[in-house]
Amino acid sequence: MKQEEVNKSCYRKARKQLKILVVGCGLGGLAAAYALGRAGHSIIVVESSPSIGEVGAGIQVCPNLSRILAKWGLVHKLKSIAERDKPTWFTFHRYDTGEVLGMSRLEGKLDRDHGAPWYVVHRADLYDMLFAKASPYMDLRMESKVVSLHFEQPFGPCAILQTGEVIFADLIVGADGINSVVRNYVTGQTEIPLSVPTGDLAYRVVLPTRTFVDDPQLRHLVDEPRIRCWIGPGRHVVGYCIRNRKEYNMVLVKPGDGHSYSWTAEGNLEEIRDGFHEWDPCVQKLLSRAESVLESKLLICRPLKTWIHSSGRAVLLGDSCHPMLPYRAQGSAMAIEDAVVLGNLFSRISDNSQIPDLLKAYEGLRHARASATQAASARNRSVYHLPDGLEQEKRDAAMKLAMEEELLNYEWSKDGDPPSVFGNRNRDNPNAWSDKNKNAEQFDYDPDTAVDEWRLLPFEFWTERRQRAMESHERIQAACDFLLQSPPGEINDVLNDVRNIISDDELLQEGIVPALKRYNLAQFITVDVPETNHQSIISEAARLSTGSEDEEAQERWLDPRSKKSFVFDHIALEASDPQPFEPNEDFETFRVALEKASLNYLLAHFHDGVSSAFSNQTTPNQFILQVVANKYNPTNFWSGRWRSEYIVDLNDHTIKGTILVNVHYYEQGNVQLSTTHSISIALPPAIVTASPESAGTKILALIETEEGKYQNSLNDTYHEMSEKTFKSLRRALPMTRSKLDWEKVLGYKLGAELSSSKGAFTSGSS
Repeated sequence: MKQEEVNKSCYRKARKQLKILVVGCGLGGLAAAYALGRAGHSIIVVESSPSIGEVGAGIQVCPNLSRILAKWGLVHKLKSIAERDKPTWFTFHRYDTGEVLGMSRLEGKLDRDHGAPWYVVHRADLYDMLFAKASPYMDLRMESKVVSLHFEQPFGPCAILQTGEVIFADLIVGADGINSVVRNYVTGQTEIPLSVPTGDLAYRVVLPTRTFVDDPQLRHLVDEPRIRCWIGPGRHVVGYCIRNRKEYNMVLVKPGDGHSYSWTAEGNLEEIRDGFHEWDPCVQKLLSRAESVLESKLLICRPLKTWIHSSGRAVLLGDSCHPMLPYRAQGSAMAIEDAVVLGNLFSRISDNSQIPDLLKAYEGLRHARASATQAASARNRSVYHLPDGLEQEKRDAAMKLAMEEELLNYEWSKDGDPPSVFGNRNRDNPNAWSDKNKNAEQFDYDPDTAVDEWRLLPFEFWTERRQRAMESHERIQAACDFLLQSPPGEINDVLNDVRNIISDDELLQEGIVPALKRYNLAQFITVDVPETNHQSIISEAARLSTGSEDEEAQERWLDPRSKKSFVFDHIALEASDPQPFEPNEDFETFRVALEKASLNYLLAHFHDGVSSAFSNQTTPNQFILQVVANKYNPTNFWSGRWRSEYIVDLNDHTIKGTILVNVHYYEQGNVQLSTTHSISIALPPAIVTASPESAGTKILALIETEEGKYQNSLNDTYHEMSEKTFKSLRRALPMTRSKLDWEKVLGYKLGAELSSSKGAFTSGSS
């Protein structure tokens, strides 16, 4: 995975928070919940089923999808569940003899050509990964079937559930699959529109590999991780290992007349065995060991005219608007690409009136690509299902000829880049997986880049003109200044603006990343710690020595609570590569006592805060306690951050600390208020000599007392402010005796009169 691609997209928070209803909790619905929730919106997901999960079957994660999952911090999880299954080749076999007709190199080649690997995973595992990412951002309602939608003013848009509950929203996203209820309202039809049955049924079978690995005729299916496709008259079979070779997934397609378009219908095992009784003995043996099968009816669905409801307040995503045939392995990828584009676009919204235009942009960015992928999937069906005869012989001959080039190039590539010894023969190869142009079109696509290149944003014309007028060093300096002055919770907005100033990757690395590190360290940015359910603070105290003089050595950061170190991406704000960390046991008992006391302190005063307690890595008997609490309220145009850091020194019996409070108001103006306060406390000997647990509790009690005094002084300062200029400000400032009573700011509007400052605060206005 190319690092610049992983880090390329910087996610912003929307200026206007929307209430968004996502209908459907499948892969596309979860991706939409995560992408839109991460953009700062309030997400409700309704699912008609009584339980969540995916069918027991495999799924191919092609490069365009694995690139997205890597951006979302899931690459290590992917590797843990699928690294041993990573396919080396995609091979085509004649249906009756198993003869190899064509081969496409996957491992290594795809990473080189497209900057992202190809995985095969269990659908349920991919579902669990996306569910974990989406959960913090969504309110999930199970057994909540939507029976009608309404868009009439003043009540719409809203959804009425089977229970009678009414859910109002600013936007409704239909991610409810091929039988979409939302699509009925978009198209005005109750049937699946513009669809033609293929006459095929698809079957899914999953076998434990232990049931056949001892069979000499089948063992190679486990020993050689490949995607194998048997093609024959009117039908085909695809098979590959999943779950680190513990299971073997099969998808079988043959003529049939089923009734269900979902994967919940049980199929007839004897019927499917009979349908493939003349096929390769490997296929027959695998089917003989199957205990259950799921079936689904396949449709060719022509592109919809529009994905957007006429009100401009509902939109479709995934299979609800572009269901895919399974011949290009792109169904889930297209749905998740949709979600990325939708989330990126709606991270830019600042007013409800922009919703229709952003939906038009979404459709404009996605409709053509999804339609082209639908068509490519349908074309592959005709290639796979040719009856024996002249056309089949031509297909097989072309595949074999292209395979010779593939194999020869593979041998040459072991010593370097492969030469094009046969020219561009693969352009006529019936094996679409070897077509470089088609693969580039399908796999090189990046949805965030597609949005970034969209030239209809009103500010882009002006930023482009400004960019041409600025020299490189001026752009770096300006970008760094913007970045280091980012208000609380708005770093993503500033990052995206910075990317419009500096588009050169080298300038970005040289100028922005160091400044971003400075910002993250100073602001006590928090990160989800891998393999835990808590967050940790990124700060100088958390930085670990690399133990190397190499300036390029990868920095690691410490989460003392879990005793893990990790790598931190300062752009994506994500942690990876967790490893055990051995603390100094001489000081660990006291550090843990401070940690426990600080967590209790959080529960009392900072319900959404994060604390970390460190042993000073260079000074024995010295401990660093840090607390950060954030509150972001885009609905009322303000954000705030509390930071405090205390050095507990058992050598000289002191506590020295600093409190920093930042508040940003940006309705009808742009004002940042900040204050810094230093604290010094003498530690009584009785505390120093007490047990660690008792000492930790008493130290936090001292800190609580000092912080209470400081907040009282802040309140006194507010009361001394000018009655005219700061009347509303004094009433709304979010610091009270109960620590951060942020909601006191509700209803506050920043007047134009707020143009100067008094007391402990400094302000700037524009």
